[in-house]
Amino acid sequence: MSAGALAKRNLGIAEIKVGDRTESFPLVAHGFQLLMDSWPSFPNDPAVLTGIGKALLAAGHGAETAAVFQQAIQIEPENALNYLHAGLAWKAARRNTEAIQSLEKAIQLDPLLEQPYRELADVYSDARDPAMSRQTYERFLKAFPKSIRAQSAVLNSNR
Repeated sequence: MSAGALAKRNLGIAEIKVGDRTESFPLVAHGFQLLMDSWPSFPNDPAVLTGIGKALLAAGHGAETAAVFQQAIQIEPENALNYLHAGLAWKAARRNTEAIQSLEKAIQLDPLLEQPYRELADVYSDARDPAMSRQTYERFLKAFPKSIRAQSAVLNSNR
């Protein structure tokens, strides 16, 4: 691995993070290209896979993205964020069963991550399962009893 390949990798990861945060698709796209160019030098690098997956997800490639995150899961099976990202990809691909499994695993591995609860409740809501959506929000509130977002979600799910 050369210093140039490492610099390209790091710049690609940074551009995707910043582009995602600032909603700059051109920055995400450039970061994606940098990561695709450096992927052969870092084929089992979870940060590279995550960056590629986030860029694919931003471009609306749900099922393709899930495959990338599944590869990251194989490398780091105890990382809750890998399951969260896979769940987001499956949700985008409208594959509810896989989304639910991934999001539940994210919660199991790190019950103090907020986003998996919200995404899981959304999947259940989209699947027209208000009981499971409400139950997920109640789990969210139990994990975050002082969270206004969790309290509000439980109140709204009871209406």
